[in-house]
Amino acid sequence: MSERLPTARTVGCVLHWGYPSLTARCVESLVAQTPEVPIVVVDNGAGSTPPVGSRVNLVRTAKNLGYTGGMNAGLRWAIARGFEFAILLTNDGWFEDPASVASLVEDLRLSERTAACGPRFFHRGANGVITEWDFPTRNYPRQAPEGSVPRPIGLPSALTDAGHLGGSCLAMRVAAVEDVGLFDERLFMYFDEVDWCYRALIRGWYLCRDDRVSYFEDVSASSSLVRGLKEYYMTRNRLVLSRRYRGTREVARATVAALRRAAGLAKRRDGRWRWVGEGIIDYYRNSLGAKGTLFGEPS
Repeated sequence: MSERLPTARTVGCVLHWGYPSLTARCVESLVAQTPEVPIVVVDNGAGSTPPVGSRVNLVRTAKNLGYTGGMNAGLRWAIARGFEFAILLTNDGWFEDPASVASLVEDLRLSERTAACGPRFFHRGANGVITEWDFPTRNYPRQAPEGSVPRPIGLPSALTDAGHLGGSCLAMRVAAVEDVGLFDERLFMYFDEVDWCYRALIRGWYLCRDDRVSYFEDVSASSSLVRGLKEYYMTRNRLVLSRRYRGTREVARATVAALRRAAGLAKRRDGRWRWVGEGIIDYYRNSLGAKGTLFGEPS
């Protein structure tokens, strides 16, 4: 790594929903970053008080807006105040290396065409074991394959070309957000960051992952509060992205795969099959946004 660059024009944005203790851990890992980075916590209609302090700014939403609406609130706050970069974090994750933010910012500064950069992800399971986690790219509809946007000249080999990045830790160039647009709030949560990355690629931006930066998280700690929530949004939104970026043949293939998953869950008497089914039905109804009043129960 070269000499660390100032991060004064960088803000760390933490999305608070679920457990205040998780948000506190995430914020503490940002407070420990060097150089110092301003922090904004988005209270996403959580109904619980997030941690605040002298270095923590607070933005409140009137209700739970999901990942998309909550992160958009943080991005609007950053744009209005002239920040150049925003590090988006969900509250169930944390950095262990105090140079992580500076490294991600340095990556973005290497090329003006880099829209976003992400770290390597490590998940902590219920048994406490931490393992590296890679995105199951075979499940994602692809508009532009990795490397379709020319790699900027002179990037270090540790930066890997990416077709999409994980939303639980996403370093974004604010100018790219202004060009590409905010997250699509109709998706609410899951695959929303994938959709944004595809739109960035289509507009000629570059995406990368820094294999030298690690981010740790508890697996779906917030969404697991409602059993089946993850299955619903992932099913519905995978179909939405299939239609947007691959067409009717991909939608048909994804629908068959979802029906098979629902049947497998039902065979094991796993109640999540109903959520998968609801995801399929709501896609074909064109019923997007949040499901129900909180996250809802399948109807």
